[in-house]
Amino acid sequence: MVKRCPECGEVNAADGKFCANCGGSLQAVPAEDGRAPLAVGEVVGASYTVTSYLGERGGRFQYVLARPGNGSYVAEELSGTLSDWERAPSEVPDRQALSFPVDIVECAPRQSCLVVRELSAQQQLPLAQGPPLDATALRRLARSLAQILLDLAQGGFHYQLTPDTVALTPGGEVRLIDPRQLSPLSPSRHSSLLSRLGRRQEEPKVAQELAALLAATGQEPALASLPPGLLSGELPLEEISTLPLEAPSPRPSAPLPLVVQALTHQGRVRSQNQDALLVVTWSAWEESKEHRRGLFAVADGMGGHRGGEVASSLLIRHLADALGQQLPLGNRLEEAAVPQALLASIESASAAIREEAKTHPELSDMGSTLAVAYLVDNRLYYTNVGDARVYLLRGTSGQVLTKDHSLVQGLLEAGQITSQEMRTHPQRNIVTLAVPHPDLAAQLEVGVLELSPEHRVMLCSDGLWDMLSDERIAELGRAPHAAQALIDAANAAGGEDNITVIVLASGREAEAGVGG
Repeated sequence: MVKRCPECGEVNAADGKFCANCGGSLQAVPAEDGRAPLAVGEVVGASYTVTSYLGERGGRFQYVLARPGNGSYVAEELSGTLSDWERAPSEVPDRQALSFPVDIVECAPRQSCLVVRELSAQQQLPLAQGPPLDATALRRLARSLAQILLDLAQGGFHYQLTPDTVALTPGGEVRLIDPRQLSPLSPSRHSSLLSRLGRRQEEPKVAQELAALLAATGQEPALASLPPGLLSGELPLEEISTLPLEAPSPRPSAPLPLVVQALTHQGRVRSQNQDALLVVTWSAWEESKEHRRGLFAVADGMGGHRGGEVASSLLIRHLADALGQQLPLGNRLEEAAVPQALLASIESASAAIREEAKTHPELSDMGSTLAVAYLVDNRLYYTNVGDARVYLLRGTSGQVLTKDHSLVQGLLEAGQITSQEMRTHPQRNIVTLAVPHPDLAAQLEVGVLELSPEHRVMLCSDGLWDMLSDERIAELGRAPHAAQALIDAANAAGGEDNITVIVLASGREAEAGVGG
């Protein structure tokens, strides 16, 4: 015999006085025989068939269901009957954020089921498998999730947030991707949750789950820019949902010390070096304060014996000229203009390469990938085209800040290959975006990184990362002569392509001393 809690559905011992899950009183609850789950093959809600039993969660049975022509589904019991819930699937709030459809059907007398589609292999990449988020992306994620959680709470649902159960689309939209984490609330728990939402001192567990997710997915400087109370779970969801996307980050009064290493090498297989690099730094004083800027770029040319070399050189030269016109040194810099100026300069360089190809037909197939970063004091703006990359190296870890525009990256995001298979795929060198390209800027994203004393940043061509694992790159990227060590290791691993590396060391990393 058992007692089933009328509040949360938890199955308790027959002599229990209070629910082990929610603490509700069981004094007036009669004991009953233990229930058996639905059998495989039983029909649920007239259109679903039970294909397997998953077990219990909180005293509620879970199943995998099937419906002809519509794939498989996950179902979990709700407490009460279908009429108790008084809401249809179309009324479940913020359904666009759910990467699975929602349906509520009766699966047994006096018992309804919440039915959601099981994940397919083609869902978005979870946050746990992506790079750390910068300040703007982290704030956008916090705002969106807070509003989604509020909407779900209003509708009587809770979703368990973890870096593995939340994803971002390429456009930055939030998606909840694991249907097993969506839980129905009993009417009394629903009422209790709604009464506590928005109260700073009594914020429910959902705010703490959101705080833990943000702490696990944000860059260190981005986390420091969040308002007090957010990461402790004390800030109400309603306040988080209106969080400004732009926030002033704590910034040192003067630029951190900076050391730059830059090297390029032909490699062991190619007959010529078609990579190019650019390093320009300058300082200016205004009202007794130093202001620093820097432009760093790696270009990997493509297009035959001569075309690749011409393309990478043209790209570097025109990029520097265009950015100099967009952000002239003699003017006071408005940082808000930097991302657009960076994109406009890449677009201008792309147009210049197209014009060059028109006047020289033998160069009609030339193109180049690009990794570029623009430094303003201690803030680094970066982007890429193709499979040239920007890395953040800190401690013993290395994170790819940019996303490749390549065939294998597309296959990875579609769930057709793993990250390990990317490195051995026979088409791993096919890029899906390069300079020049029509309307190039519209397809790029500019990231922002606040440099801290323990940071190193690396820009590189695919000739480096295709030869070395990310773990090996992180290890060698912190060596005193990092650029040379990385190139030597890539050549030792085969040196199958040209290799170009720029390493930026800031703060304590620079003061420790790095060689060129």
